[in-house]
Amino acid sequence: MDKEYLIQCIEEEGESSFFDFKKDIYDFKNNKEKEEFIKDILCFANGHSTGDKYIITGVKLKKDNITRDINGITESKIQDGSDYQNLIDDNVEPSLIIDFTIVEYDRKKIGVFKIGKENRDRPYMLKKQFQNLEIGFMKMRVGQRNVNITRRELDKIYNSKIKEEMSDIVLKGIVNDNISDKFEIKHIDESILKDSNLEFKEKEIRILFNDISKIYVEETVTTFWSNNAITNNVIVEEEVKKEILECSKAFKIEVNDDFFKLGNLTETSLGMGYSIHGTDEEKTKNKLINKLYEEIIIYKGLVMLKVKFDKLYFSELLVQNIGSKFDDDVHITLKIKRDDFVNFLDFPVPSEGIIKHITDGDYLDNWIKIKKHDSVNDYDCGKNFVSPMYPRVFNYLLPGKVINPEPKEYIDYYHEYIEYLTNYDILFKDGFYFIKFVINKINPNQMIFLPSRLFFSKNVKSIEYEINSKYNPKIKKGKIEIIAS
Repeated sequence: MDKEYLIQCIEEEGESSFFDFKKDIYDFKNNKEKEEFIKDILCFANGHSTGDKYIITGVKLKKDNITRDINGITESKIQDGSDYQNLIDDNVEPSLIIDFTIVEYDRKKIGVFKIGKENRDRPYMLKKQFQNLEIGFMKMRVGQRNVNITRRELDKIYNSKIKEEMSDIVLKGIVNDNISDKFEIKHIDESILKDSNLEFKEKEIRILFNDISKIYVEETVTTFWSNNAITNNVIVEEEVKKEILECSKAFKIEVNDDFFKLGNLTETSLGMGYSIHGTDEEKTKNKLINKLYEEIIIYKGLVMLKVKFDKLYFSELLVQNIGSKFDDDVHITLKIKRDDFVNFLDFPVPSEGIIKHITDGDYLDNWIKIKKHDSVNDYDCGKNFVSPMYPRVFNYLLPGKVINPEPKEYIDYYHEYIEYLTNYDILFKDGFYFIKFVINKINPNQMIFLPSRLFFSKNVKSIEYEINSKYNPKIKKGKIEIIAS
């Protein structure tokens, strides 16, 4: 038991459904006090209040239930903890677990008995006669009193027990990386800025500018025919120059007149292919300029995508079975206002210049998948979708001849992969989106993430949900609310 918590209880708590105070500890040499001990334990164990309950001995409360005398317990009356448990084991059914500890307070010993919240197999009763207590004797704690159990109270106990012996699945959220009964939303712009590494991209571009500036080559222009092939000097295309110069201006990088010169680098056309000829420096500079252009296009595309995501928020949710039984075939439906929810079909699409870069990398996974958590299982109960096929690049036998997929193929893949990651069925009706998914099996206390993050266009306040399952006949309806900022 937590000694600091017990001291706080000794100082502040009054008698209630959770606490009882005794002037002295039970004297087990006296059968009447043994009888009182059994009655007190039974009363707390049978009470409707959920949570740990305590009998604190050595403290006498006054009539106002606030002021108290710290008497301490008579040390000669103290028994071993197993003696208290054995008396309960010998006389009470079903099994009832108690704890006993001694707390030093104000230079006195205080004895504390704990009836833990794990004792849920009510009703508890005498399984044989003990002194003046008849077999089947049982009472319960209500507030500050120990009362007889009526038929009505028994009905409550058994109804509660039936409920406890079923699954009880609820929706929960992640707040500051902790499991919570509420949920939080985060601005997706922060995630994109982090996961896309825009700062790293800018640094990479600056390094390329610097590396290219260090390579100097002379330039001549030659065109001639040779062995049925045409050869031209390789030059930097105007569109490439334009993008690079605009970027240099934006990044305040000086570009000299020789920056785009490629010397005597030539390209020979061979029907359906081509080959490059020149010095190592010329070839390297050409590759670096092309690489710089590609990185600039990617950087610009990421910045534009970041703007598209600027008004999006996301949340990470999970379901937990707080009941005592496992369940199968669990169907969960979330209900969200149309103006709040962002349908995955409406997810911002990257520009053609970066669609391949986005689908090549882990961007979609980073944006859509829920971050792993030690105590929560990943969702693995989906529709068994096969991962969509990535657009194919066709390579021909002739040198340099490659046919790349069209941007539309990457865009189609982008949408297909989002559907693969999300695993929801989404319906729209009467101004609401209904987001549906299924969990095949969930065990008691198990927590399972939703298939993916959910995305919102504004600060959503709450999410309604409905859960039905194979072994729980009741449809669970609830609402999870956003945590106050």
